[in-house]
Amino acid sequence: MQILTYDKKIIDYPNNLICYSVFLSNLPNHNETIELNNKACTLIILKEIIQFLNKHNDFKNNNVDTDCIIRWNNKFFDLTDDILFQIIEASNFLDINNLFELACNEVANIVKKCNTANNVRKRFNIKDDITPEEKAEIYKFASNL
Repeated sequence: MQILTYDKKIIDYPNNLICYSVFLSNLPNHNETIELNNKACTLIILKEIIQFLNKHNDFKNNNVDTDCIIRWNNKFFDLTDDILFQIIEASNFLDINNLFELACNEVANIVKKCNTANNVRKRFNIKDDITPEEKAEIYKFASNL
């Protein structure tokens, strides 16, 4: 199958990996070039997704042990935040559940390591736009739980 990426590049998507994407599996014809209009579905991101799916397909076909898969996943997810979030968006769009869940879990692990809301904001460059009054209301609500 050929895919026209959001950045207007053509990429070959291996037919043996179509089954991992509910979106692609449900297309009526796999012989046409499919245009993806999701901004996260760029050539770079789709190459990452195909690499992930190829490796996991190999793991499945060769009955690789779980520890080896976990080690490989840890290396794979050593990505910039931008790439990680684009993989999350693209895997959600393409409905690749395993990749989506693992990528979201990676973000959750990053958040856990941050320990505080301020550290999370710093890590992900999130502006703190809650007013002091809103913070007081949140603390009051939380203390009543």
